[in-house]
Amino acid sequence: MSGFTLRFVGRSQIKHNTSGIQVINKRSVVFAKGPRVKGALRDPEDILTVNGIRYGSSEDNLKPLKTFLQTKLKGKYELPDKLLLQIITHKSFAHGTQPYNARLSYFGKELIQLSAAKYALSQPTDNEFAINNLNFDSLGSFTQSFMKSEKLLKEYAVLNNLDTVFFRRLALPSGREDADYKPRSIWSTLTASLVGAIATQHGKKAAEEFIQQEIFAGTLDQVIKSKSTPSKSD
Repeated sequence: MSGFTLRFVGRSQIKHNTSGIQVINKRSVVFAKGPRVKGALRDPEDILTVNGIRYGSSEDNLKPLKTFLQTKLKGKYELPDKLLLQIITHKSFAHGTQPYNARLSYFGKELIQLSAAKYALSQPTDNEFAINNLNFDSLGSFTQSFMKSEKLLKEYAVLNNLDTVFFRRLALPSGREDADYKPRSIWSTLTASLVGAIATQHGKKAAEEFIQQEIFAGTLDQVIKSKSTPSKSD
């Protein structure tokens, strides 16, 4: 098989029985490097690598996200390297053994949902049932629901190249690997965890400002007006 190698690693385990005799069990572990082989363990180096990029907080790994924060966002939301690496690491990567973005993403999505509700309520209305000029009937509308959707969050990440370096599992449900596979449930965590990270470092007000100015004002109209057909990852 082209590009395929095996690496053998010896392991030993010492046991003591009731008579005090020492027994040593030895076995070999086979790590498969390259195409997947049924029944063989993946090489740890493969597990920590995505598209040839080794996991870690190197300057090259963090540069795309740092550039985004420093250029487009004018350095308003600077984040420490440790947090940047966590943002671009999904739970599916390396079997969840490295710090991943799930909690930051959950926090960010809660803030995005809150901001979407505030936005909907604040729109001018002549609805006779409005309370203090706030139209609660707008909650649950298509626009308000889309504002907090995984599709919008994914599109923001892709449009701004937040996924240039993204540590995640490449395999499709079928087991085949595809670098172009971009499911919303995974890609949306890039944007949501960025919101969560901004909130933890700069506060709720700064995070809501980012949501309103960047995600809603900067991306929402563009995605709604887009007539492109859904990709296989949608």
